[in-house]
Amino acid sequence: MKKFYKEHRIFTILMAILLVCVIVIATVLFEMFYVGNGNNKYGNRLSDIKGNEIENERLSEYTKKLEEDASVLDAEVERTGKIIYIDIKLNADVPLDAAKNVAATSLDFFTDEEKSVYDLHFTLKEDKSETSAGFIIAGAKNAPSANLSWNNNRPVTTATEEATE
Repeated sequence: MKKFYKEHRIFTILMAILLVCVIVIATVLFEMFYVGNGNNKYGNRLSDIKGNEIENERLSEYTKKLEEDASVLDAEVERTGKIIYIDIKLNADVPLDAAKNVAATSLDFFTDEEKSVYDLHFTLKEDKSETSAGFIIAGAKNAPSANLSWNNNRPVTTATEEATE
């Protein structure tokens, strides 16, 4: 062993450095990917939910309340972490402003404390009919915000359509 070291001293030193680097990299990767994997996937981001958790039964009541509206065909509500996703399918021929109003008035179901903790994401859908072009519009209310914000819902036009108009 001493003979090999004396003949290949630089090679031996470089291999020792390489071995130390591989061990350090393996340790860091192991800690990143395996240590703490059994914990909550949200980490401590949901700590402010404590005391304001919305149970599934309450979300079911909210869905039923939405479906009581004559303009609503179907409603689905899903909670993921601090975000509540609300999909509302509307009857044909419901104007866009009336659809937005359904979502805005449904916010009254949640308490002020819940609205200050949870983000609410709305997707309103109306199928195309004989008298309506239909629409899909998305809106959101962030926890610190007081109002709903909607996407612009403008129809997509191509350059050839704009040139002919």
